[in-house]
Amino acid sequence: MNFETIRKHWIMSLTILLDVIIVIILIVLGLKKASQTATLNLKLAPSKAVMIIDGKQYQTGIHKITPGNYKITVTAEGFDTKTLDIELKANEITKFYDYLMPKEDNLNYYASNTVDYEALKAVGNDETAKEMIKILSIKEILPIKWTHIAGREQFIFMEIKENPDCNQLLCLTVLNDNTPGHEASTKKLVEKGYNPDDYKITYEN
Repeated sequence: MNFETIRKHWIMSLTILLDVIIVIILIVLGLKKASQTATLNLKLAPSKAVMIIDGKQYQTGIHKITPGNYKITVTAEGFDTKTLDIELKANEITKFYDYLMPKEDNLNYYASNTVDYEALKAVGNDETAKEMIKILSIKEILPIKWTHIAGREQFIFMEIKENPDCNQLLCLTVLNDNTPGHEASTKKLVEKGYNPDDYKITYEN
């Protein structure tokens, strides 16, 4: 076997070896990428809301998802839909807490649904949600009952309660329809830390 033949065999062997090494590297990289996952810590309000990623629906919970940049949709029947971009990084936890606003004909939803009111509190991560939570938190102290002293030997028995028959965020009924009663109920709400202008208030005798 002459030198030229040996040289050709060596070149062929090295070429095959390089090809094998490249294949092994590609397999290892592929396996590494396939083993990487991103963790999505998801909380949504209302509780029936879902996040849609690449056509798959995710509800509140912990989810393992392929890392990447996604355009996601958060949706629920009776609520405005949100569409936004999100990045899920490999081997990292991404926390996503968000809520949907009820549609015009469903504005009292959170006020009338205890479970989703709690869900809203859990995801209250911006000023709008915080303000909504504050407005709705009056539910926790309703009804408010007290005796108002309107004058000498003049006592008015007062009550403020929720009025569920309205299409605003939260409506109140005052069981006293006279001028002293109006003033007393407004003062009582302010004393409790609430803004009367945040509520639709009706008065009954």
